[in-house]
This record gives sequence, structure tokens and C-alpha cells, in this order.
Amino acid sequence: SKGEDLKISQEEIDGISKGEDLKISQEEIDGISKDEDLKLLVMRNMFDGKKRLRLLDLKIGTATAAKNWQGKSSFRAYKQRAVDFSTNSTTEGYRLEGFDGMPESLNSFNPLLDMGSRLMENKVMQKKAKRAQLQSMNGQKIFAHFLDLHTESYSARENQYMRAEYLEIILHELTMQLTKLFTACKNFPVPQMWIGSSVALGFDCGILPSRSDGDEIIRKSVIVKIFDWGRSEFNTSEKYENMSDKDSYRRRKYWNFYKKGIAKLAWNAALTYKNRFVISKWSKVNIKIMDFDAGSSDDLIGEVNIPIEETPLTTVLLIYGKKKLSVSKTIQFINRKKSTITYSMSWCPAIDGSRICGCWKIKIVKANDLLNKDGLTGISDPYCCITAISEKESKYPFKQYSTLKPNNLSPVWNEEFELPVAHGDRGYFTNALAAGGLDVPRRASSIYMLDALYKSTDHF
Repeated sequence: SKGEDLKISQEEIDGISKGEDLKISQEEIDGISKDEDLKLLVMRNMFDGKKRLRLLDLKIGTATAAKNWQGKSSFRAYKQRAVDFSTNSTTEGYRLEGFDGMPESLNSFNPLLDMGSRLMENKVMQKKAKRAQLQSMNGQKIFAHFLDLHTESYSARENQYMRAEYLEIILHELTMQLTKLFTACKNFPVPQMWIGSSVALGFDCGILPSRSDGDEIIRKSVIVKIFDWGRSEFNTSEKYENMSDKDSYRRRKYWNFYKKGIAKLAWNAALTYKNRFVISKWSKVNIKIMDFDAGSSDDLIGEVNIPIEETPLTTVLLIYGKKKLSVSKTIQFINRKKSTITYSMSWCPAIDGSRICGCWKIKIVKANDLLNKDGLTGISDPYCCITAISEKESKYPFKQYSTLKPNNLSPVWNEEFELPVAHGDRGYFTNALAAGGLDVPRRASSIYMLDALYKSTDHF
């Protein structure tokens, strides 16, 4: 009715959640004045249209709170800054706050695993510990888990993309859109106070599309959104010019924090694409079996380097580790327990017209008689870290992670990982950067070149 709120019953709200239309009666429509515009705010849930959404909530900024800003008290701001200092916010200018559709590999890393059954059964403590675990992850590890589809099960479809092909299109689009966001922030003329706001990255991990759907359908489904504006301000040139020196300095300071986070996030996306989908020849794969420790750094149980070649089911001895004696000499620990790992490798070519040449499929079957790194306090909790090494070894190699097997010295994984092989330089990588607004030489292959393009080491 005129001047009153439109009332919607609980039954109608429940009906919306069940996928039914919202029904508004004729009387309610007639109650709206014909001389007034009906103002509607239409919002789309990011889960809409997705079979299973995988979504990252990344809080942007080296500092994510400021005292006496938009109702934030000094005490609450101090508490928030303590979180900033203890997480990836201080290191890279952003941190992972939430992860929907988490892969089983990351979900299996229980941060309370070594803390006893009582704490593990406490749901509140589980939630807090998992959040702290996510907040401490760096960009390369975030993208490694975000792009992990190796434990997902898909029903077969005609002319279906391989996992590696699907992820290449997803990451190419993410890199392009994040680069656009970076260049937009870099070139924006007025410092903003977007403190505590976030960036959402997402895609549908519940289905492998058919090639007949085309790349554009996949690209349109990729999510790169800025959100969470509760304490943000949109600043204009006029407002900024009339600010005091103190207020204008504050805007510049926090805008630099925000730009640093966006720059590093876009840089990590570009670097992940480069190290995963631009390599046309891999030299070897290193498999490390690690013991997960919730309260300290993980221990190496054993490792092995395997060649990139067709390999039937094979069992090999693990090396326990290496100890440096000098610059030129190392000693290899003797595998007295005869710990082994069983794996296979096969080549899977892509069809003509694919954006990649194909992929190596590496299956980690099991390990036997592993060394117990937990001593008298328990039994090792092993997982595999699979690192692909190209002919030009990178400081940031392509890594994938298996699920964790708690309290197990002879774990069985049966998990398959894909190692994509690119065509020769077709310019996909540089095209993504150029489409994002960067002036890119065709062979922008070095990390130093990426640092310069994204100014990832600058303080703006």
C-alpha cells in the first residue's frame, strides 16, 4: 500500500526457496501509486545456475580495519589488526576467509588432528581452526587447492572436456578478469577507502562441460566479483580535494593497501597459469610423502623423482631425505625400512582443436611401510605432494596435493593427477594479460617480467 512496506508471508518466502515464483496479489499491485516508480533491488545469488559452486572469499588489504572508521571501535580495530599480522594479509595483502565447495584433499587436512578427540568433536573449535588454517595459506597454495578437481567424480558425457582442459579455460578467464581489476584500481584517479571488502572467485566444479557448449559458456560462468561493502566509501574527486591533509593521507594509505592485495592476487593467478599451462615439456615429477603436523611444519617421510614417460604399475623405494655435507656433496639416508610407493603414468592426448596438447595422468596408488615421524606420541598422517618440474626449473613449480590419510603407515590413495602439456607458444598467456589492460611483450615468460607488469613488489 501507499507509503507502507510490501509484506511477504513466511509461506511465500518458503515458496521462493523451493524454486517457486513469488506471487504478489492484484490488491498489492493496485496499492502502488501509478505516479510513482516501483523500485526493486534485484540480486543474483552466486550459486545460481551452478551444480556445485567452488567459491573463494578473499579479504583484500594489508590492513582490514581502521579505528573509528564507519563505527569500528579502537579495540575491535586492534583485534582485527592482530589477525592481519598473523595471516597472509601482511605477507601478500589478502587472506582467504571462506572456501565453499572445498576439494576433499584440503578438507582432509584437519587442523585439530593432533589435538585429541575431544577437540576434534567440538564443531565450534573445528570451524575456528579451519578458518585460521585458510587465513594462513599463501596465494600459490590457495590456487593449487582452488583448481584441484582430482577427487571430483563426473558422469560421462559425449565429447567431454578433460579436467585439465576445463581448468585451463577457467584459469585463463580468471587471470584476464583479475588483471582487468588490477589495471582499473591502478589507474583509478581518486584514492578509495574500501577497507574490509572482499573479492569472490568461483566456478562450477560439479560438472565437466561438453565441447559442444563452447568456451564462452564456461567463461561466462566464471566468477570474479568485488563485494562486502559494509565499511567502504566511494570517494569522488570533489570530496577528495576538500579533505583535510589527515583525511586525504588516510585514503591514500588504505588505497595502497588495497591495490597491493589486488596486484598480488592477480600476479598469483597469472603465475599459476604460466607454471601450469604454458609448459610444453616437463623434465620430471617429484613425489614427496609428508607427515601432516597441525601445530608445526610438516615432516618429510620420503620422496622419489620419477621420469615423464609411459609407466605401468610400478613400485619404487622412497628416499628418506638428503643431508648436505658441503656445496658439492650430499649423503642419501639409507632406506632401512624399505618404504615404497606404487604409481603409474600414462599419456592422454587431447583432440584436434584443443587449447592444450594433452596431459600425463599420474596415478598414486599406495605407499607401504612408511617411517613413523610422530615417534612415541602417535602415528604419521601421510599425504603426497606432487611437484612437476619443467626443463627451466621455476621458483614456483606446479604442485598438487593428495588427500591425507590419518594414522596410517601403509596408506592407499588410488588418486589420479593430470599434468597438462601445452602446445608451442600460442600466446594464450600474453593474450590474457593484454586483454586485462597490460602492455605485454609476446614472451612475458619470466617471473621478473610478471613482477614488473603487476608491480607486485612495489609499495604503490
